[in-house]
Parts: sequence; C-alpha cells; structure tokens
Amino acid sequence: METKIFSCETNRRQFLTKYLLAGTLSCMGCKNLFAQTKEEKKIVENNNEHQFLKASDMTYEEIFNFAYRDNLIPQFLSIAEYMGREKFIEMLKETASEAFTKDNIMKNWANSYNKTFWNQVLNREIIEKTDKVYEIKVTECLWAKTFREANAADIGYAAICHTDYATAEASNEKMIRTKTLMQGDEYCNHRWISKD
Repeated sequence: METKIFSCETNRRQFLTKYLLAGTLSCMGCKNLFAQTKEEKKIVENNNEHQFLKASDMTYEEIFNFAYRDNLIPQFLSIAEYMGREKFIEMLKETASEAFTKDNIMKNWANSYNKTFWNQVLNREIIEKTDKVYEIKVTECLWAKTFREANAADIGYAAICHTDYATAEASNEKMIRTKTLMQGDEYCNHRWISKD
C-alpha cells in the first residue's frame, strides 16, 4: 500500500480549487454546511423555509397597526359612513359571530388560547380555573389599544369582543362579561361556565 505524504509543494491551481475554497467556506461561516448548534440549525432551517413562513421581524404592535389600523379599520369606517354607523355595528356583530361559529373558527381560536401569541397581545390573570368555570381578568389588550387609538372602539367591540360570546357558544359554554377594555373599562372580566 502506498502512503502519500502531504507536500507543501501543492501547485497554485490545486491550492485555489481545493484548499482556498474549503478555507473560505469555513472562515465565512457557511452555516448551511457546518451548522452545529441547535440555534445554528434553526437559522439554517429558517433560511430554507418558503418566504411566507419566515419571521417578519415586526413587533406585535407593528403587525396590528399594519393589519388593523392601516388597512381594516379605515375600510370599516368608510362602510360605516356609507351605510350608517349604528346599522354597520349591528351587522358586524351578527356577521362576525355567525362566520366564526359557522366554520368553528372561534372554537379553534379559543383552543389555542395558551399559545405564545396570546401572551404577546394580552396581559391577563387567571381568577378561577376549575372543571366547570374559567375566569380571567385582562388588563391590557392590543386589539383594544389599536381600535381605541383609531377612534373605532365600537367597531372593535363588534368585530373582536362581541364574538367572544360565539366562542363560548361553540364550546358549549356560557360567557359572562360586564367590562371590556375596548369599551373604556379598566379591564375585561371574562367568565366562562361549562353547560355540561
């Protein structure tokens, strides 16, 4: 068996094509090839995701402002002006609740309640949690902040808060609430009672 001894006499072409390329990739941190840590692997995976699945690098407030304040609320305000605000609010309450219960969207939304998203858009405290009763106190709500700052709290209540009753119904629960941040109260008091 012949043993090759590494020679420093490598010609320039071999050096450029083999060693320089490998060294450059290593030195420049080609994470796709050499990711070792979980954090580095996550970066690689995120870079390979479809563009729609990548993080937006926006704060939750920036997302709400973009989606609600800058787009949805102005449309709602125009419709309310066109058809009359009171009539629009009643229609919005009815159609939003109907849409969410029809497709069971609210139940799925409610079931995801403990996910990270909710912790970023609400400050809440659990008051009571039993097999039959779940009660929370919400002291901050990004929906309320966004709609109130746009002078559209009544629209926010109809489109967002009022549908909480549909959520309860879809989950075979009764919801009792006497205060909402959206309507200017100091907190929201949600109490769900199981009908079973």
